[in-house]
Amino acid sequence: RRGRDRAGPGGDLLGQIDAEYRAVQAGAAAFLLKPVVRDQLFATLRQISQHLTPEVTTEMEPLRLENGRAPQILLAEDNEANIQTFTSYLIAKGFNVDVARNGLDAISHTKTEKPDLIIMDIQMPHMSGLEAIEHIRNDEDPLVQDIPIVAVTALAMPGDREICLEAGANDYLSKPVSLKTLVEAVQRHLRPSTAKNDNV
Repeated sequence: RRGRDRAGPGGDLLGQIDAEYRAVQAGAAAFLLKPVVRDQLFATLRQISQHLTPEVTTEMEPLRLENGRAPQILLAEDNEANIQTFTSYLIAKGFNVDVARNGLDAISHTKTEKPDLIIMDIQMPHMSGLEAIEHIRNDEDPLVQDIPIVAVTALAMPGDREICLEAGANDYLSKPVSLKTLVEAVQRHLRPSTAKNDNV
C-alpha cells in the first residue's frame, strides 16, 4: 500500500515507515511500496514462501489420539491470512480445526466444545487473548481449566513470554512463526492421550 502523503522527502519517509508499521501490526507478512518492481515482488514472495512452507520429506499419516480421534484444535485468531495459513497446514497434518475470531468467542467455544488444545493469538478485538486465557484458567470446570494453550503474538516485546505464561499459557510463540514450529508446539502440549504419530 502507499504511504500517506507528507510534505518533503522526510515526510515521505515518515509516511512509509508509518504505513509499514501499521501493515505489520495488522498481520501483513511483508510490505512493499508502490510502484512495485517485478523482481522485488518475486523476491518478497520467495522469502515469504520459504518462511511459511515446511520442507516436505515423507508422506505422513494423519495424527490420531489414542481413542482413534483426530485432535481438535481451537484457533483463536482474527487475521484472515493467518487463519487460512494455519488452518490449512493443521488440517493437512491430521488435526480438526475450529476458529474463534476474538477472545469472547474463544471462551465460549472452549466451554462448549472443550478442544484438545487452543492456539491463542494475544492481540484480538473485543477481548484480548491474554484476558481469554485468564478466563479459561479460572473456569469452574476442571476440564476447561486444563486445556493446553499455545499463545501467539506479533510485534513481540521483551517480557511477553513471561506475561503469557503467567496468565496461564503453556507455551509462547512470536510471529512470524514457522508452521513446523507451530505443529511441534501443538504436539508437545497435547494431553497425555496424544497423537500416535509424532512426525511434523
